[in-house]
Amino acid sequence: MEKNASARLYYLDWLRVLAILTVFVYHSGRFFNMEEWHVKNPTWYPFLLFVYSILLYPLLRWFKGRGRDVLSKLGDLLALPGAVYVLALPAIVLAVLLNYNSTEHNAGWILIVYLWLTPAGFLVVSHDRLQASIERLRWLSLPIGLVLVGSSIFLVGLGELPAFGTWRYALACGSRALGCWCGGLTSCVSCSG
Repeated sequence: MEKNASARLYYLDWLRVLAILTVFVYHSGRFFNMEEWHVKNPTWYPFLLFVYSILLYPLLRWFKGRGRDVLSKLGDLLALPGAVYVLALPAIVLAVLLNYNSTEHNAGWILIVYLWLTPAGFLVVSHDRLQASIERLRWLSLPIGLVLVGSSIFLVGLGELPAFGTWRYALACGSRALGCWCGGLTSCVSCSG
């Protein structure tokens, strides 16, 4: 009997459930600590995402209409082996060139990065070959992401960020941005089956 290649892997569902539960418990406890946390006053964040959505709407609408061929060609190009990591470059550049400590941020990202992550995510969900490429790269993306985020934690030393403009700052923020992108690619594996 032939094994179905697209059979659902239920252990991955349980790993996702455990990961979400861990994140939930961690963040639930953050409400009770004394330090400032962006979620304690979150009203501006949804508004900012709304503004970004309004700004990006014409571009995303164009991609779904007259720009469909451009979206398809871009997706085909990024579906080439390893090319999806190129989508992380704008986030890396912004993370390195903008001072995290003097810039508004949320969920670990400088807010302007969300202006890039939104169309990048739109591109990923709009192209089946690109999603298949991401799924093939998931086991490469996971260790790369863990190593990069771990190295950024090491560079920071579990304390304050290094001074802006130093090589340690650039390396810590750049490796963290690429590591988070790799983690995002790992987590957006299709659950259909």
